[in-house]
Amino acid sequence: MMLIMKLKQAINKYLDYIKIYRSNGTYRFYKGRLSRFFSYCNNENITLKQSINKVYDYVYMLKETNKNSSVNKDLISINQLFKYYNINQRFELFKNDSVRFKSFTTNELAKIMNYLKHLNIENQLIITLLLETGIRINELLNIKIKNINLKDKTILLTTTKNNKNRYVFYSKLTQSNLEKYIKTVGSNELLFSFTYSKVNGLFRRLRKLLNIKNLNAHMFRHYFATTLLKYGVDIYAVSLLLGHSSIKTTVKYLHYDFNDLKCFYEKIEPYIS
Repeated sequence: MMLIMKLKQAINKYLDYIKIYRSNGTYRFYKGRLSRFFSYCNNENITLKQSINKVYDYVYMLKETNKNSSVNKDLISINQLFKYYNINQRFELFKNDSVRFKSFTTNELAKIMNYLKHLNIENQLIITLLLETGIRINELLNIKIKNINLKDKTILLTTTKNNKNRYVFYSKLTQSNLEKYIKTVGSNELLFSFTYSKVNGLFRRLRKLLNIKNLNAHMFRHYFATTLLKYGVDIYAVSLLLGHSSIKTTVKYLHYDFNDLKCFYEKIEPYIS
């Protein structure tokens, strides 16, 4: 019965399930990937069963212009769709490209921080919270005012990628702006009442104004993780602060250059010579 269901109907029903039981970010991820697959099939009447035969051609097309890591995201989405309908069909993933997440330089960060005074308090908070907590955009947009502890300078995140609550910490710089900003939001439940597009728009403007190539909100998460790891914070602790399900993900945030490695070696040199 499921196999003769129209692909469009099957995708919509699966997305309804994701929307209820998964995070907003996960929903957007699957919606984007599965919508792209449906568009490729280019047939309103294609069934779930018929779409199976389209996958290899679809992947071949993606491989021409995309890295393995990107193609795998499409395959994961398709595999999960079939799994939801108990279809015994799994497409093997490609070996992932060797990846290290990109971060900005110390000089680029200085540019951003020096420009803060030209931004309104809301945009200042966006930047300092991303920088000091390493949170994801979806987590930022779902901060509840009642979960901000101004005394301890902590925030309890209840909407996270892995659906696990976690605490993050912030500095005195953010504390001052938070106290002022909270007084302006009235009876709102959420700290911020805007969408992804506003956050992305802010960083598009900063990218142009400050001439920082590819600047985006997620780079603050990378910088946060990299800085903690460089200054000797235990990788497991960093993983917890970032809300990672696996330390393997945290390792991708390591950005060591020649001087870093030289410094590490000099620290242990007395013990090995």
